[in-house]
Amino acid sequence: MKFGDSNRLEHLDGLRGLAALYVVVYHANQAFNTTAFVDGIPSGLRRALGLINFGQAAVAVFIVLSGYCLMLPVVKAADGGLRGGLIEYFKRRARRILPPYYAALSVSLLLIAFAPGMNRAHLGWGRSLPAFDSDILLSHLLLVHNLKSNWAFKIDYPMWSVATEWQIYFCFPLLLLPLWRRFGAVTVVGAAVLAGILPHWLFKGQVDIAAFEFIGLFAFGMAAAEFSFTDRGIRTINARSCGITCLALLFPIALFAKYQANWDWRHSAGSNIVVGLAASCLLVYCAKSLLTFERESPPVVVRVLRSKPCVLLGSFSYSLYLIHAPIIAVAALGLVHLHAAPTLKFACAMLASVSLAIVSAYVFFLAFERPFLVKRRKTAAVAQMVRDPVPSEAPLG
Repeated sequence: MKFGDSNRLEHLDGLRGLAALYVVVYHANQAFNTTAFVDGIPSGLRRALGLINFGQAAVAVFIVLSGYCLMLPVVKAADGGLRGGLIEYFKRRARRILPPYYAALSVSLLLIAFAPGMNRAHLGWGRSLPAFDSDILLSHLLLVHNLKSNWAFKIDYPMWSVATEWQIYFCFPLLLLPLWRRFGAVTVVGAAVLAGILPHWLFKGQVDIAAFEFIGLFAFGMAAAEFSFTDRGIRTINARSCGITCLALLFPIALFAKYQANWDWRHSAGSNIVVGLAASCLLVYCAKSLLTFERESPPVVVRVLRSKPCVLLGSFSYSLYLIHAPIIAVAALGLVHLHAAPTLKFACAMLASVSLAIVSAYVFFLAFERPFLVKRRKTAAVAQMVRDPVPSEAPLG
């Protein structure tokens, strides 16, 4: 998305950037929330840190955004087809996802092999080890490591979700779009939610680690794109009602989210679904607000998401997601011997590791992600998205 163009749907990048930042802070908190760092800090601060214990909720937002962005060019097409056809769609997805993924995988493996201390468990990094077993390497190479708990978190533990999203990319044109064309958004959402929860019973919980309920969240994003920019379904819904619905869903999110740490499938899947509904409402709210307030100042939430820092962060959020975990682990090795008062030590560790992850991710983005980004048209087509019922171009590849 072009940085600084106020006519583009910059709030999508902003939301993606904030979600990625939350994941980074969440994993930094996991790394430093040990006796070496938190002994002696006030109990009130410890309780406050519970607010950043729900990293999978941010991943759920990514999935909804993915469905939303991939659906936008479909809803504007007269035949409801993919731009360039099925083969071009898969080429675009592969070019967008795979080069940075394999580059990040290589960086993590190199750090584990050669960086002192990275080949042993420390401060949350242990779940990424062992990394060089043949089945682990092969499963990551084929992007199927999310199917088995012994593979999912190895090498670079946040990467489990990349495999799940990659698999959903195949469901989109082969299953979800045909259902959408034939039966509409409500049916495809119901079918996607069902398809996402069935593996839990079919495989007796053996593939729960893959979080296949994300298929339903992807469909929520598809429906949100249709409801945002077409005359179908609920075009008459106004921005205020969507905003109220979004806020109302925050309460059940809080109720469900507290169960995430227990990794109980029912609560985890339920939490993801509720977060997906809230994110979808937020996307519709932002789109309706841009339509409603085209010549006026948009609501605060839209202004925040369209702010330059959020949009800039969103422009390399994929790289940030891929590379932050090994960077935090490297930082932890150096910071564990920091001598300071407990609260100051913890705060310095969090700030230093998150800052290092952001800077490293931007360098990684320049080297391994930006060269493969699909070139986007620099015409007024995307600008019409916030004016016309049917968008002229998708904001992302």
